[in-house]
Amino acid sequence: MITMARTLGLLGRFGTDTAPYVLRGASGRGEEGEARVLRGRGWALAGGRADGRGGVAAVLAGAVDVRLPLLSRIEAGGRPVAERNHAALLRAAFEADGAGFAEQLRGAYAAAVVDTRGTPVLVLAADEAGAVPLYYHWNATREVLSFATEVPALLALLPDPPALWTPGLDAYLTTGAALGGATLIEGVRVLPPGTTAVCERGHAPRLVRRESPGARRVPAPGMPDRDLPALAAGAVAGAVPGPGDDPADRPAGDPLDDPLDRRRARDLATLLPALLWRLGQPEADPGALTAYARYGPERAADPAAGDL
Repeated sequence: MITMARTLGLLGRFGTDTAPYVLRGASGRGEEGEARVLRGRGWALAGGRADGRGGVAAVLAGAVDVRLPLLSRIEAGGRPVAERNHAALLRAAFEADGAGFAEQLRGAYAAAVVDTRGTPVLVLAADEAGAVPLYYHWNATREVLSFATEVPALLALLPDPPALWTPGLDAYLTTGAALGGATLIEGVRVLPPGTTAVCERGHAPRLVRRESPGARRVPAPGMPDRDLPALAAGAVAGAVPGPGDDPADRPAGDPLDDPLDRRRARDLATLLPALLWRLGQPEADPGALTAYARYGPERAADPAAGDL
């Protein structure tokens, strides 16, 4: 079963050497004490639950649901693991399934695995519900990926603290959350739920959304679905005029009699895809659609005029 005992999170860097004291300083301390550091040439991991053996190092934040079929399959391959050692189970699952190890895991967790048996590769994984967030930052100039389950820990690993990302702040104040895996900090993103990120040295992380065969695809909160704009466009294009669409059918003094309001109403069709994207956000407000239509032009001309 899943144990939700409080543990240290995880953090690390891939693509550069990192001193252990930097990782320990960034991680702080938790109920399990100081973070354990695993490191090699060009990579380092740290966390309260860590295990390394045979060229594979793994750290885990949270806990995985230990089920008998998973243990039996791993042990059948000659990889005995202790049931309560979740980090060892994570490492053994990676040795058995490679980068697709998270397909067989259930629970509330964030995981990081470094495989140095060949060309070094880093694999990050977030659970299906995103219960344990995993933040990351890719420095394209230095070709370094930094990651952590806490934003302050991640910022402590970055040599140059990034600035506030203004569009993310705007989205947060409008909808209650950042969008598309972004955060309020420039360059810092969160790994979407049910997603695995694979990073090879010198290359940006490649994100892979895990899906069960035949499962209906449902976009994670904040993840733009490429089908949504098409669905929105089709809905608008196929709309059938209804009662009130004819000016003669509207009562006197109807707001749409105002030319400015008619223009705003026409803008709603172009804003529909953006609304569908934002509706996946926690505490999203559908009323933001009309706010965007009303204050968009004013904010473009004078940002201070459109404060909501």
